[in-house]
Amino acid sequence: MVLVRGQPSEPLQIGFSFAPGVGHAAVLGMLVGLAALVVFIVINASLGAILTGAIRGTVIQEGTGVYFRFIYMMIAGSILLSAYLLARNKPRIAFIPVVLCGLFLLPLGGRGRAITPLLAGLLLQWYRKREEKGWPKFRFRIAHAFVLVPSLLLATWLFHFGAMYRGGYGIGALAESLSLQGNWEHVKSSVFGEFGQLHSLAGAIAIGPGVLEGKTFFASLSWPLSEVLPIPGRSAGIFIIETLVGFSQERRWGLHASLIGDAYLNFGLFGIMLIMPLFGMLSKLLYAKFRRGRLNPAIYVFAAVYGVNLFLKSIETWPHTLAGLVFMWVIIRLADFLNFSQRGFTGAHAAGIGGFHSVRNR
Repeated sequence: MVLVRGQPSEPLQIGFSFAPGVGHAAVLGMLVGLAALVVFIVINASLGAILTGAIRGTVIQEGTGVYFRFIYMMIAGSILLSAYLLARNKPRIAFIPVVLCGLFLLPLGGRGRAITPLLAGLLLQWYRKREEKGWPKFRFRIAHAFVLVPSLLLATWLFHFGAMYRGGYGIGALAESLSLQGNWEHVKSSVFGEFGQLHSLAGAIAIGPGVLEGKTFFASLSWPLSEVLPIPGRSAGIFIIETLVGFSQERRWGLHASLIGDAYLNFGLFGIMLIMPLFGMLSKLLYAKFRRGRLNPAIYVFAAVYGVNLFLKSIETWPHTLAGLVFMWVIIRLADFLNFSQRGFTGAHAAGIGGFHSVRNR
């Protein structure tokens, strides 16, 4: 833990310090992302598709992907606004932006995408409380169960509701998903298929090492250049289904190959031995910068949640992660501009714009 400890002269304090312009810029980012979401749905679907949950089966029109990318500005803005409100000692309303963002994302049918801002908001609340208490040694208490159990039940219900919503029930899934027996059956049937990785890893091993020759990583990590240049790409999850099962009715779909499965299919065992340590080192470096107050807490929790998402799903989620980080940087820079316009360069510099300075909460 050398990276996390730092030097004795450098106290470990999270940089919960935001300029006034961050709040306005984050709200603007959320509105822009929400507008992009509305345009994306209007162009590609209808109100009926939203009510029935059939939007995931809708053919996406060419050229509308740019609107989908801008949806991540809403996610970035909601997390930044939540962090800003926490910095202003308003924890009771700080969760509202990420909850609204999650609700707006539900019609798209992507449960992981909808729950991302909620998880990031919970992490922000957790780190703020830990910072206020001086980072004591964690001990599990009975009181924690009253938070953990409802959170697990809520997460289970959200995934169950999402599966039913996009599975043909539509809005009617709201009532059907409240059944305790139904939720328990969903957990038993999905614990391996949705949360486990054994099925995808077994498929990757059955196919063999290195058969994709790095195409999954080259196309994903080169985004957005891969959108305009002829960089070959191949989805490992789709490749597993195509090779071992095949597609029916010409509908292409795939598993979440996981980062380990991606590495094995693209580079073999050597890829696993190289990529996984690099992933761990990058995660630790980001946490060390966050704990030293050198990394905006909103940026860190976004990277942390999407890092776990990338590990469990695929390196193919990297473009989504990069889009969110870029939009978060844009919002922070917009806050710099707004603060500069209101207070002038000297006042803006003294305020510690963007939350990168190490300041303990009052």
